[in-house]
Amino acid sequence: MNYKREKIPLKARIIVGIIQAIALTVGIGLWDYFKGDELQYGRYVFQGVGFPLLMSWMFRYKVVKEKK
Repeated sequence: MNYKREKIPLKARIIVGIIQAIALTVGIGLWDYFKGDELQYGRYVFQGVGFPLLMSWMFRYKVVKEKK
């Protein structure tokens, strides 16, 4: 079987990145809240923006089978 790389469209990567950012920020905020720690908004913004940007850059290609 032969495989090839296809680039994922930018619009799809942006939408997935926004969803990841919201989920990550809410998750970390809730974790800190229920643990009793002080809420650190700067950290949430940094992680909520940085992580999805990194993930969208790392996974900008998908591997698909070549059609014959």
